[in-house]
Amino acid sequence: MLNSRSRLNCTLEKLKSKSESFIYGNLFPVILCLFALSFFIADLSMIGFGGLILIGCFVLIVYDDMTPTIPILFIIPMTMRDTSILWYEIYPYFIILPAGIALIINFVRFPFKKPKFDKLCWCFVAIILTSITGGLFTSTFADFYKGIGFLLLSGVCALAIHFVYGNKTKCPSKINLANYLCYSFVLSTILACTQLVYALIYNKFVPSTFSLPGGFCWANTNHIANLIIIAIPLLCYIMINSKNIIPSLITLAFLYVCLFFSKSEACFFIALGFTPLIMYNLIKHSPKNNLKLIFSFISICIFAFILVVTFYALFKREDLIKFLNNATSDSGRQKIYLFGLELFLRNPIFGSGIGYAINNELDFYSGYFHSTIVQVLATTGIIGFIPYVFLYIHRIKKINKNRTLLGSYALISFIMYSMYAIIDNGDFNVVLIYITLIITIIDIANKKGNDFSLPLTSINSTTKLSNQFCK
Repeated sequence: MLNSRSRLNCTLEKLKSKSESFIYGNLFPVILCLFALSFFIADLSMIGFGGLILIGCFVLIVYDDMTPTIPILFIIPMTMRDTSILWYEIYPYFIILPAGIALIINFVRFPFKKPKFDKLCWCFVAIILTSITGGLFTSTFADFYKGIGFLLLSGVCALAIHFVYGNKTKCPSKINLANYLCYSFVLSTILACTQLVYALIYNKFVPSTFSLPGGFCWANTNHIANLIIIAIPLLCYIMINSKNIIPSLITLAFLYVCLFFSKSEACFFIALGFTPLIMYNLIKHSPKNNLKLIFSFISICIFAFILVVTFYALFKREDLIKFLNNATSDSGRQKIYLFGLELFLRNPIFGSGIGYAINNELDFYSGYFHSTIVQVLATTGIIGFIPYVFLYIHRIKKINKNRTLLGSYALISFIMYSMYAIIDNGDFNVVLIYITLIITIIDIANKKGNDFSLPLTSINSTTKLSNQFCK
């Protein structure tokens, strides 16, 4: 009897060890991305994302740790086509389901454990409150209802994610949390870019009378461009810790090509402007045995760029002129900004309300003011602008709290993202979820003192993992 029980316990321990090695390893995010991609191709995306949500819930029930849900949370926001249509599409709200469940578990399982509300949490709480009071005395309930997507994304979802991951991320000490985060994010970006490429091919060979399959939730290419400019520096961070950098170099080239085809000229030129700084950091911190490959890659890319520009200048000059005109054009933003300023001057304290522009069918795209600053001032006034100022201050503080290699690359990502947010709604679309999770995890990694020189999994990590199942 004792031998049978001993064998059973031994078998269970081996299963736990293998499960943890899988759940914290490279293969788990890859399988999730392939799982999601298969449903996109089959045009059954809702079933795929429903499955991901169930996986996330299962992990939350089994584990007292949010780390395994990081790749899941990166993929789930892809169900969101656009912020402005959230008010009539219910399924995008699934983004907050895993975080919501963890939030409930955190209070039910540990009722006497004091949860941590840091300054970033209070910034999001202030954003929620000022979004609700935005348009006070001037906005109608219908206006507020049409802006519910903005409220959820910029306030509720961001708060839930930051609070839950800040309180419940307890990965084993031998797992490099920073690598796990970057690896999962880059994979989810590749998934979005794969959809972009497939969409381009689909539009090229299928008659214009046909529309893209319903599974292509990332049809908004500006969102993909936002993802790419965040992912490029994080990919370089991964590359520094990689023994074989060839796959990462190929992926880096793929991301730049997809950035061009996303037709977001602003993101493309922001990325090009920061490329010398990114490459400098890559060369500075990479092992010497990788420098030859990196220099060769940079030389090939420069040559290819000159070749492409020369080709367009000689044989497709009209297309080149059109691209440059689009890059220098304000795309009607001046008119939108002036109108946003007018709304702010009408009600400088509380603004016009988060859904006023959408509900009143104003003459610009779906209520977007194409600038985070203008959007905040126009819709929530001065009371809403103040918490956004503190939000940016505390984000930068968290990144710079401990100066690490990851912090340097994350700061570049955040600066590029913030620059684009000035001329578009960076903090009013789904990309805010990604930047919030990245900054939250960086803060946790800094506090826990992760050894960033370790690979994602080490030879001894399997035997040294803490038994999360038994806690």
